[in-house]
Amino acid sequence: MQGSQNPAIDPASMRALSQLADAYKSLKSFRCQLMARATLGDKEEVSTGTLLIQRPGSVAIRTESNRSLTIAVNHGQERMTKTAGAIRRMRGEPTPKGLKASLDASRAFVTPIFPLLWTSHDAAKNIIPGTIIRAGQGTPSTLDGVRCDVYAYETRSPYGIARFVFTIGQRDRLLRKLDLSTPGPSGQLSLSETYSRIRIDEPIEASEFVEALRGR
Repeated sequence: MQGSQNPAIDPASMRALSQLADAYKSLKSFRCQLMARATLGDKEEVSTGTLLIQRPGSVAIRTESNRSLTIAVNHGQERMTKTAGAIRRMRGEPTPKGLKASLDASRAFVTPIFPLLWTSHDAAKNIIPGTIIRAGQGTPSTLDGVRCDVYAYETRSPYGIARFVFTIGQRDRLLRKLDLSTPGPSGQLSLSETYSRIRIDEPIEASEFVEALRGR
């Protein structure tokens, strides 16, 4: 994230990125329904699933698309991934490092932004790659019954202008929806992630992570 005196960059929109990063730093636990969508030309892939996170290092992600079911879990000393029916078990770490490993292995996200919010010590500076050339506020909206602010950012990519749109809860400053549109060598790529039924800072029973470790 980079700011300047450029009149095309709205200071409030830049502050929103810092508020977003700070909101995730303070969370003890998180639960949501996740939907991710990737569209390139006439090809589209959609996945849906559930996400559980409890600091410092417990995570369980289960997503399903028309191609496969994927599960990624880190809890205590155990870590497991299940992709296309194949299960891989490893030694887990009840630490932020273990959390990051499972978020990265889950294949649940179409951008690195959500995992970065949970695992980077300086997320606000890295949420949007490259130099921001335009930032502004959109029309507030309501998602999942939550009143949200909307912010749009543009950066230059090797193939043109990439546009990021963040829909953020007005009160909790948590991400409700992320949209990214960027040109690429094969055409315009559109990516989106939606986070619904969010519940935060509620105790999560260890049994939920243990059940996920069984590959269910």
